[in-house]
Amino acid sequence: MRYSVTWQPAQKQKLARIWLDAPNRRAVTAAANRIEKLIAENPAIEGDDFYGDRILIDRPLGVIYSVSEPDQLVEVIRVWHEAWIGEEE
Repeated sequence: MRYSVTWQPAQKQKLARIWLDAPNRRAVTAAANRIEKLIAENPAIEGDDFYGDRILIDRPLGVIYSVSEPDQLVEVIRVWHEAWIGEEE
């Protein structure tokens, strides 16, 4: 069963900013594509439980996402680049 993946608008903008600022844009693109594929196919088992949501790291990116089983919908609610860990965003 395949889920639809959406991104909160602010997180989609943040991903664009991450890509623009990245020293390796190919790595960011590849990680974003892998993340979307994984959470579209198996969102409830990918990553780890994170306070009722899910967290998935695929370097250099990390995401937190929520899953709505009845709607077959996954929403990315937070994205970051590993270089930003510990920094104010």
